[in-house]
Amino acid sequence: ECGLERVFIVDFDVHHGNGTQDEFEADPAVMYVSTHQYPYYPGTGYWSETGSGDGKGSIINVPLGGGVGDQGFARIFQEVVAPAAWRFQPDLILVSAGYDAHWDDPLAYMQLSI
Repeated sequence: ECGLERVFIVDFDVHHGNGTQDEFEADPAVMYVSTHQYPYYPGTGYWSETGSGDGKGSIINVPLGGGVGDQGFARIFQEVVAPAAWRFQPDLILVSAGYDAHWDDPLAYMQLSI
């Protein structure tokens, strides 16, 4: 509709973006990368969940243990997220930000300060 051929969605959150993944898992025009605490609600977002049908390979899940912190996230973005975006060559990058990854969030333990 908007003349975009490829959209890249990066999601950082304590919770896996299962709704976003479900919406786009068979769509090769959308790449979705989720970084999330695991195990944690909703219990989805395994490394092995990579998309389906024509969208196989368009989903990248990065399940993380608690306490990954700023350095861990920086490494994930350098080694996983940025290379995936570079290979995909999107026309648009969207950020889905879950601020419950903050170090002061009382319900989770991702330990992000930025």
